[in-house]
Amino acid sequence: MRSRRFIRKIRIGAHSASDDRPKIIKRTIIGVVAVTLMIVLTVLLGNHLKNKADSVGTLPPITDEITVGNNNGNDTEPNTPQKEYSPADVPVIRGEYVTLSSAAGIDWNTRAATLREQGTQAVSLVLYYGEGVVNYDSFVAQQMGYQSESNAKTNLDTATAALNAAEIHSAGCFYATFHKKIELSVISVYRTYEAALIAEACNSDFSDVTVFGFGCDELGPYFAEQLFEQVREFAPDAKLGIAIDSDVLELMECSMLFGNYAAVADYLALDLSSCGTVEELTQAINAVQTLINKYNVRIMISTGLAGAEDALSELGIVNWQKIPD
Repeated sequence: MRSRRFIRKIRIGAHSASDDRPKIIKRTIIGVVAVTLMIVLTVLLGNHLKNKADSVGTLPPITDEITVGNNNGNDTEPNTPQKEYSPADVPVIRGEYVTLSSAAGIDWNTRAATLREQGTQAVSLVLYYGEGVVNYDSFVAQQMGYQSESNAKTNLDTATAALNAAEIHSAGCFYATFHKKIELSVISVYRTYEAALIAEACNSDFSDVTVFGFGCDELGPYFAEQLFEQVREFAPDAKLGIAIDSDVLELMECSMLFGNYAAVADYLALDLSSCGTVEELTQAINAVQTLINKYNVRIMISTGLAGAEDALSELGIVNWQKIPD
């Protein structure tokens, strides 16, 4: 992947070097905050997991080593490592969308039993809508002051325990927004927070988590790699996927983008939830059928698209997940 360098213009005469000191100080402070946040979240999650493990007698492995980024501290140059992608190991599901939290609360034992009776083998659950909107009772969000400890949202451990008992696959959806911040130094702060949220779900025994929101340019896989690297520091066994936006269909050559995302993810998904008709859905799949087969891609479809399941079946697609409009 081609590296990018951010070149700064220096004007001589009109302004002295001292004019840049406030900016330098600001960026230094933000950088320190990012590293501090990484350490704090590692300690918080470590202690939280230890307390959970003490109650059952086992402790998931937690690393003491703190590593931010993989570019020797330089977050401006993409350096995505190659990762072995195995289509045979991709989770193949038929994920029905269900709400994760409600104001009235949810009895997950009853819900899981009902879903099982209906023949549901996998459920699609939105964990995070982006921009701070966490859709579950989050220890991480509460410790960081982003969520009240008094809330009616679902406890993930309770939900996954019920789903696992019913042998139902839990497929999380996470809409990342950290990379949309303007300042590069701010990006690292929000990336650490979102990584901790994803890890929280993975450590609560979610079967997998698909991350949405990355673009179709060369920086998308770079941002994804950075995020996943931090997630795996918190949750080494996390099963992480990337939902490639439907804008990829507009590219003249999209195989490279699929390959770059496959280099950092455990599985790939294609977000076709924007397709408003079965005809649009069929055309979109036909356009990249070869890549879908190659990577065993999970197709994301809208809950509101009538006839979508039949259309997918006719196309031979058996790996899909419904997400809300």
